[in-house]
Amino acid sequence: MPTAEDDERARDGATFRWAIAGSGLIAADFAYALSVTPGATLVAVAARTTERAAAFAASASVLPGAVAKANAAAAAAGGPAVTASTIRTYGSYAELAADANVDVVYVATTNPQHVPVASLFVEVRRVRSPLSPSLSLSLACDAPKQDE
Repeated sequence: MPTAEDDERARDGATFRWAIAGSGLIAADFAYALSVTPGATLVAVAARTTERAAAFAASASVLPGAVAKANAAAAAAGGPAVTASTIRTYGSYAELAADANVDVVYVATTNPQHVPVASLFVEVRRVRSPLSPSLSLSLACDAPKQDE
């Protein structure tokens, strides 16, 4: 569920910093979708190994739109140009969960890994409503913590 802060950022034209957990075909499709979506920039990718994440970040499906859009945003802000090496890569999903410079994570793992991976990001409030192959798993993953 989007927060009032998210709504305010969107109205102000702010860019949401996206990360993708996973490096398969669906992840590539989502990366392309981000590259053509106003207000969204891919900033990080995590996979089971750093090499897989780096290969994904450098792939043709990710770079053309994502880098061009990130460069336009960087130029407008007076920042440095973006390259393939600017997209942060992680060899574990826990490392990505620790990245405070990510606003939201798209979980593109296989079905058996979806709930455990999404749970990492729910804990750090980067995924709002994770879905899984069953309602009970989705509810368990998105259950509020006792101390909230």
